[in-house]
Amino acid sequence: MGRPREAPAIEQVESALQGSIAQVRPPESFRRQLGESLGMAAHSRAAGLSVQAKPRPSRWAVFITSVTIALSVTITVFLVRRLGR
Repeated sequence: MGRPREAPAIEQVESALQGSIAQVRPPESFRRQLGESLGMAAHSRAAGLSVQAKPRPSRWAVFITSVTIALSVTITVFLVRRLGR
């Protein structure tokens, strides 16, 4: 496995990284718009209004359909080759 690194070395790397990476600050307009959107969402929820997402097919349904199609194509190709002899 290896020796654990010394704490001062880790601290040096950490401080170097923090000094080289600039902090991300979103623009004021983004923050204001986000606040308005969250406020509207909270108000709608408090009023009992909600938007329901359309149901999407589950992953299992997509997987089973894909496997069924693949098997159907494989069997069809096999039968066509066998009957062609």
